[in-house]
Amino acid sequence: MRDGVSASRVGLPHGRWKTLGEFFAIRFPDVPAHRWHERAARGEVVDERGHCLSPESPYRGGAAIY
Repeated sequence: MRDGVSASRVGLPHGRWKTLGEFFAIRFPDVPAHRWHERAARGEVVDERGHCLSPESPYRGGAAIY
């Protein structure tokens, strides 16, 4: 939670993406790749266990990210 707002949850459907960056490009076409890198560098993209992820992280269908 930041500034009283909970993190967004994104379920990862099963698919053929190799990395989160590939998925982000399709799922969030209005967010440029450099923004995902910035968010990851600030620790703002995490998995269910709170582990930081980057656009280069392997894609895991069925998982969730925040």
